[in-house]
Amino acid sequence: MSTWIILGLIASAACGAVAEMKTFSDSFDGDLSRWGEVRGQWRIEDGVLVHGQDWDSQRLAFPETEIGDFRLDYRLRFDRIDPALRAGVSVGRGEGSWMIILQASGNVSWSFNVAGERSGMFRDGMTARFRAGEWSDVSVRAERGRLTVAVDGQTALVGPAAGGGALALQLRREMAADDVKLAYAAGAPAFANRQLNGSFEHATNPDVPDYWALPTTWTRMNKGLPLEALPEGRMEAFRENWMLDPGTAFDGKASLRVRHPLGAAGMPMLLKPGTNDYVVSVYLKSDRDSTRVRLAADFENRDASVAERIVEVGREWRRETLLVPAYDRNRLAVSVMPQEEGFVWIDAVQIEAGRVATAWAPSWYDAGFTLPHNAAHVEPPAYPDKTHAVSGPGSGIAVETPTLSVQDAAASAFALDFGVANASTNLVEALVTTTVEVEGQEPFVATRALRLESGATATVSVPRIPIPNDRFRCRVIHTITAADGSVIRRERRFLDVPQPLRVYPEFSHYTEEKTARFMVRHGLPESSLEGAVLECELRLAIQRSETYGKRTFPVESGARRQWVELPLLGNGWMHETPYEVVVRLLDAKGRELARARCDLKTLPPAAMDVRVNHVNRGLYVNGEPYIPYGAYFTGALPDLDQLRGYRALGFDFVAVVGHRSRFEALEAFLANCEQAGLRACITQLSRKYGISAPDLANRLRDQPALVLFNPVDETGQPNVYELVDAVQHRLPHIPCFVNENSAGYQAFNRQMRGFPGPILSCDRYPLIGQPYGWPQTSTDVNGIYSFEERIEWMDADGERDRKPLHFYLQAAEHFSREPTVEELTWMTYIPLVNHCLAFTYFDGIPHSRAALDAMAQLNREVQSLKPALFSTEEEPSVAAGSPATAKGIRWLAKSQDGELTLIGVNRSLQPVDAVFDLTAAGVDGATRVNVLFEERTLLTGTEGRLADRFEPLARHVYRIHSRKTKPALPGFAGEKAMIFGKQMTMLDR
Repeated sequence: MSTWIILGLIASAACGAVAEMKTFSDSFDGDLSRWGEVRGQWRIEDGVLVHGQDWDSQRLAFPETEIGDFRLDYRLRFDRIDPALRAGVSVGRGEGSWMIILQASGNVSWSFNVAGERSGMFRDGMTARFRAGEWSDVSVRAERGRLTVAVDGQTALVGPAAGGGALALQLRREMAADDVKLAYAAGAPAFANRQLNGSFEHATNPDVPDYWALPTTWTRMNKGLPLEALPEGRMEAFRENWMLDPGTAFDGKASLRVRHPLGAAGMPMLLKPGTNDYVVSVYLKSDRDSTRVRLAADFENRDASVAERIVEVGREWRRETLLVPAYDRNRLAVSVMPQEEGFVWIDAVQIEAGRVATAWAPSWYDAGFTLPHNAAHVEPPAYPDKTHAVSGPGSGIAVETPTLSVQDAAASAFALDFGVANASTNLVEALVTTTVEVEGQEPFVATRALRLESGATATVSVPRIPIPNDRFRCRVIHTITAADGSVIRRERRFLDVPQPLRVYPEFSHYTEEKTARFMVRHGLPESSLEGAVLECELRLAIQRSETYGKRTFPVESGARRQWVELPLLGNGWMHETPYEVVVRLLDAKGRELARARCDLKTLPPAAMDVRVNHVNRGLYVNGEPYIPYGAYFTGALPDLDQLRGYRALGFDFVAVVGHRSRFEALEAFLANCEQAGLRACITQLSRKYGISAPDLANRLRDQPALVLFNPVDETGQPNVYELVDAVQHRLPHIPCFVNENSAGYQAFNRQMRGFPGPILSCDRYPLIGQPYGWPQTSTDVNGIYSFEERIEWMDADGERDRKPLHFYLQAAEHFSREPTVEELTWMTYIPLVNHCLAFTYFDGIPHSRAALDAMAQLNREVQSLKPALFSTEEEPSVAAGSPATAKGIRWLAKSQDGELTLIGVNRSLQPVDAVFDLTAAGVDGATRVNVLFEERTLLTGTEGRLADRFEPLARHVYRIHSRKTKPALPGFAGEKAMIFGKQMTMLDR
């Protein structure tokens, strides 16, 4: 039986159970005098309710202000199908209200809105179908504690509906309503208990109750396990001393058991606006006749509680209360701390307005834990251009996305083509001024006259735009002005420059190597390259007449990229001297077709040498591929025993905050890391009384455990470029990177210089700020897709700039709960298929055993994939074998020594039966496929197609033998080279 049929039966049964209900109806044959509040341009025409053309909020309230259970039916008509046309129903419940929005496009969405919350709660939706000019039947029901909505018989559960409040219709432009029928009973607010999950019945991860954690100094977040639980052998004891106890409860099925010195803390709960008295109550018992327990109420700082008292707890359940008088803050958090040895059980926690505790009852929001959820209707989004900005009145004029193409490769000249559309009803005569900006060069400006009839589109071409061959990004500004000089529209966006020839070194710097490899990529037509060669020259970047090596290589037939190698350490060679490599693409007659250049950085040898590989965009530590994957501790520095316990979990990377510690403590920490077998990252931000980042970098340059340094976090300020350069100069062998949030990342992307530093780093914690109730028991759709959007931004930028990606992931820090195993898996593999090869979990180690075990397992998986992920072979082409695959699956294909590794991730909230076409990757017959980490195998079809089912947000990793093997490097097979001081054949690298 379908969900819709089940809900329909529930609704029908509920209707039969309701008696003595009041009624209200209106067929709009008169006026609106019987209604309550009327806001907006409502009017009645021909027995139908319509309203004006304005965009302001429209509201038509029913006269009763405290409506409990109800049945509302009415007819709705959209005059045209446009997402901007919206109708709605507002359902008040206590201090909040449900908003159900029906868009003409068919999107039906809802959320519960409360003053003080930054976004709606219980967000969800469904898809309906509206037809222009035709009536649809809309029904909204609040019965037996549940709110439902139906459109033409298609029903969905909205959320909890206990209590009562006002009820109102809302419309917005070019629509109508008719035949309103309401049957209702009186209701009252149902918000007595503010404490979510006060009886510990709900645990998304089975060993940690949602909205509860260990007390820390600050109430706003939980940071997982304390460092004291990390030493080997202590974690199990810690879990025994802080656990859900299913065998003991005052109410329900479980209570929380804690033991001194541990305690329990609830997350801050939302209160009524204004100044009010509150009373906290909690049921407690102990395993001793008398145990002293501190009961406290906190706002932000638990070291400065707003109210507290010491209570004596015995062997029987007893209710204790705490008065919080005249409290004027909007949130309050409860904490319970045993003050002496012994177990204490906690249950039935309540926060309520008033001075006397009422009978225990769960929070109104707790219904969100147990109500059934709708099947997900959210489609994975397509992400917009983050650099596109528009200003001006517009007047119906818009510039279509421009394209930049090579016009004259030898002269580094490009052509820009774009369309201009006139969606207005008027003839437009204007000037289009196109400005192309490239870093270090005067802007290129061209102006064209434009004459567009209504509904017409014109194509504008701007030829011969000069862009230097070592610039890969430009800013394009279109300004459309009227005859009087006024600006009609201005559009700005960044475009990647499709350079016809590009060269970059394999590594970010070199020390004692005798040779260096460079990747050369070109985009010229194959017909022009017969007999062509690459002339490659290494020379001083300042005194360009002095050459240190020059070689010529034939252009490989059919290839768009190839390796070239040049000798280093020639006569007069000096470390830390700027060198450059110039590559000229010459045709068979010696004529220059295109030219490219890149810098070559050299440094003296160092004990710890961390390099960026610009080909696979990974990090190498002393010559070995390295994937940082571990936790970030922002409080006290872990000691040696704690680091050893952390290392025993399988992690070999740890990150810490340095600016809260003295230099001697940081130095000891790094020595402990080396002793424990860990590599470290230090974040050193600018603080008034702390060591500056450049000074600390200078003092840490000989530390063998330090592999990454982060001097800037979430500023987006223009002075960051100079600061990073100063730090990197003092710590030249260690990548010094900037981390940003979404706003800061975009701020740097709007700069001509792009993102500072050698690594692109961003953070996005999609599950931290989840609202009450729903959807904390399911994945936050908006959050996970914003997470994916960020990493896709970064991958595109990293591909262009040849930079590695680093992402801060969520694990321990949270407001409502820690991530589930499925969410942690998705948040590792979505970055992974977008070429992210560095992962740090913020903040600390998760409390939940399931979450921590998942982190450790994911680390093992990622590390085992290192050979494939660090392959420098060209990525094989794998195509989607079905539209569902193209839309719902993200994948990464890597080739290494004749084996194809394919990593696929379902980005959709529905199962996807995926099909991959592997023929272009060298799999063209029935071939056995090993599914890694799942202990199963598959077979491809005879046509080279791989089919498999992906559950929502699931990942699969396939290993397949391919007939395509890695080609020998032309001209170098069998030669030896020194890489990081190690002798390796070219095929080893």
